[in-house]
Amino acid sequence: MPKNVSLILGDKYGIIGRPGQKVECPFCRHKTFSIKRDDTLGKCFHPSCGRYITAWGGELSSASPVQEILQQVFHDFHVALLAQADQTGSNAYRYLIEERKIHPQVVVDSMLGVVPGEYSVGDLFEAARTDLKEKELVILTQAEEKLRRCTDGSAGWLCFFYTDAYHRIVGIRFRKPYEKQIRYFKPFDQAGLFGHGLFKPHKHDAESSFNDIMIVTEGEFNQLQLQSLLLRHSEAKGKDLDYINACAAGGIHNADYDCIRKLARQPIICYDNDASEAGIELVERARNVISVEAFTTPRADSDLDSFIRYFNEDHSSAWEALKKLVAERQSYPRLYEAVAQEVFRVRQRHSNNDQRREHEINKEV
Repeated sequence: MPKNVSLILGDKYGIIGRPGQKVECPFCRHKTFSIKRDDTLGKCFHPSCGRYITAWGGELSSASPVQEILQQVFHDFHVALLAQADQTGSNAYRYLIEERKIHPQVVVDSMLGVVPGEYSVGDLFEAARTDLKEKELVILTQAEEKLRRCTDGSAGWLCFFYTDAYHRIVGIRFRKPYEKQIRYFKPFDQAGLFGHGLFKPHKHDAESSFNDIMIVTEGEFNQLQLQSLLLRHSEAKGKDLDYINACAAGGIHNADYDCIRKLARQPIICYDNDASEAGIELVERARNVISVEAFTTPRADSDLDSFIRYFNEDHSSAWEALKKLVAERQSYPRLYEAVAQEVFRVRQRHSNNDQRREHEINKEV
């Protein structure tokens, strides 16, 4: 079973902390490490650090060496991205801030990075090979080969880090700034989600209408623009609100519906308003796994990113328009056929020690 972050801090690093508290960072030693109020995630908010600890940080598995490497990759790539803020000319940071209009603080707080020049992923993997079992070595070698294919020749590319329900990195999407060239690193079966669990230290809850929901967008920039709107609206009103509980699925074909189900009992999907109506497919596929609510943007061939940016600097109007879209969302119950199949699978005899009576086994729904 996973430990709480506060327990990991105490057991592994000798640092005493409680949920919602700010303590000394075990990595950089600044007193900038905040523990999320549900005790599942702790993050350092010092600009030069940004490291984090999850509730599953003490759990060991054959995938653990790869996930430890990916945490280091995220740290290195994230630091490289923030360093571009002081550089002139076009780069991934300028693309986010100037071209895509993402709030600078959202860039700091999100799991974003850039592939540094002259970066060798091989050094990280080589250092991790010591004392590994055969299964771990196979997983490590396969992950290294996949990551090399993504990072070779992609210096300066923007990176979106995807995590599972327990905040472990399970994938990276690479995108060339100012173009739509994409590479995708996915070493595990699960795809994860981008941006879930984003929080700020010692902030108030978001507006009441957003406190108990989770919004799932299609693309990463929809999620980033949504969080940027919240910050800008907060600044305009003189408030200091926490981020909305929102994440990106990464598109229709890569969406991790099992991860979504673990994070929310009935998520709200904001799908793109494609002229071809392809966006609604995200909702229909989700209904095989979970009941959802959903909405889209009013104009044809638009998404949440373009919807928010349409309001330019009028952040209050954009916020009110967004709240109206969320309030008018539609319900989409889980498909009966999917429920029936799941119940049937549960009713199968799983072993000779299955204690259920015969009439409870193999029964059609």
